[in-house]
Amino acid sequence: IWLVLNDLLVSTLSPAGTTRYVVKIGNRFEEQMSSGIWISSAAGSTAAVMSAGGKILPVNARKFQYVVREVYQKKFGPRRLLKGIMSSTQRLEVVSRMKEGRIFVDGANLVAPFRLGDRLQVRLSNQPLKIVGLRN
Repeated sequence: IWLVLNDLLVSTLSPAGTTRYVVKIGNRFEEQMSSGIWISSAAGSTAAVMSAGGKILPVNARKFQYVVREVYQKKFGPRRLLKGIMSSTQRLEVVSRMKEGRIFVDGANLVAPFRLGDRLQVRLSNQPLKIVGLRN
């Protein structure tokens, strides 16, 4: 279990390669190929996820979001689960279809393998983030 301050990037060993995975949200799921997926907390929404087409969320919002980077639609047809804002009760699951996938946590300092069949589940933490100097 990781507590993530800003964002996660799910991609291949080389972020320039093709990332293969299944995205699951509730009872909806879809197989995808893309450059990867950004998953961002509200605090991280002004960084990479915004540049990839996400929305800036208030820093104290009880939400997170995901944005699929450069989706490949030719093999599977139109994909629908390409970006979204998730509520505090929702979970996002990503299942690896790669031999050499990676999960980059808050930049490149923490990197975890994400191999064939591995599952990443993302939800909001019950532990609140205390930000010094921010008034709610």
